[in-house]
Amino acid sequence: MPPLITTGLWPPQVTAIQQLEQSFAADRPRALVQMATGSGKTFTAISVIYSLIKFGNAQRVLFLVGRRNLGKQALKEFQLYTTPDDGSKFTELYNVQLLTSNAIGDNDVIITTIQRLYSMLKGEEDIEDELEELSMDELESTFGSQPRTVEFNPHIPIEYFDVIFTDECHRSIL
Repeated sequence: MPPLITTGLWPPQVTAIQQLEQSFAADRPRALVQMATGSGKTFTAISVIYSLIKFGNAQRVLFLVGRRNLGKQALKEFQLYTTPDDGSKFTELYNVQLLTSNAIGDNDVIITTIQRLYSMLKGEEDIEDELEELSMDELESTFGSQPRTVEFNPHIPIEYFDVIFTDECHRSIL
């Protein structure tokens, strides 16, 4: 990766990005970034995603959220993000899709809820929009109280996404 351009970043964002890059360089692909509310987690994630696509050869990134309204907010953040090196808008350079159906297009970044992804992995044709606003705990009456299993979906193989970012999914996972 080229040196990080820190203009417009707060110190905690710089630290998070640099430590993620160190983790990736050390072949530790799993990482947890914990930042306080209002500290720019989504902006930080988009900064890393931009670098991974532009310099790290990532072809397809999944941005997983816990509720549909968080997905809409994330899409707005991607649309507003100005790249630090040439001042372009992220969405002018890369295709970003907020899933509103269970069909994934050919995009660089896919934003979806964990509920929709679960539905897709189960091979369902679609999911009711209202279900994307409920946590998995709240969905227990819909899915039953047995542990949820995820089946292999050949249309979304395990290597389909190069990178997966989860944002605010803790309330949606049971």
